[in-house]
Amino acid sequence: MAAQEAEIKRQRAAVQRMQEVGSPLGLLSELVTDRLSHLPPGVLRASDLEALLVTERIFGPLGAAVQASVFIVLATHPELRAEQDRLDAAEAALDDGVEPDDARVEELAVQRCAQQLALDRAIEAAGLDKAAEELFETDDADLKGTEERQMSAFEAATKMPYGFSPARTRCMELAGQLLAQAYSANS
Repeated sequence: MAAQEAEIKRQRAAVQRMQEVGSPLGLLSELVTDRLSHLPPGVLRASDLEALLVTERIFGPLGAAVQASVFIVLATHPELRAEQDRLDAAEAALDDGVEPDDARVEELAVQRCAQQLALDRAIEAAGLDKAAEELFETDDADLKGTEERQMSAFEAATKMPYGFSPARTRCMELAGQLLAQAYSANS
């Protein structure tokens, strides 16, 4: 009953914040909402909000606040948003009919890596990386009251309503490897 009561309180607080903020952004913690507050109304997509809500539920407000940098850049750089949309559609097309060793898989991984590096440069140019670093340096005491029950990444993955094809999984693995190589080369 105590857990149910805590969940009801959390839901009531979320509804109250949503009413105060005047948009679905109020469903996010104050930490995340503050990072997004300078964006014009309507530039954050529903899918962006959903991703932030999931991230906040899994990794907490700090994780979602850091991830908000990506959505801020996408909202303010139409060319990066267009490329992100194109890559998302191309990845979605990597269905079970595409073999993991198909040349398109590696080509798409290279493009996804290039897009992530472009996002990183835009985040840095906007100073959002420094803002994220400041969040990490914030005292844990400053984040009191923003904690919620968080599920582990494994628990969250088991609750996802979809599975990725072997080709799409391979594409993500390759993109991750390329990013790791690029990051280590820049260190």
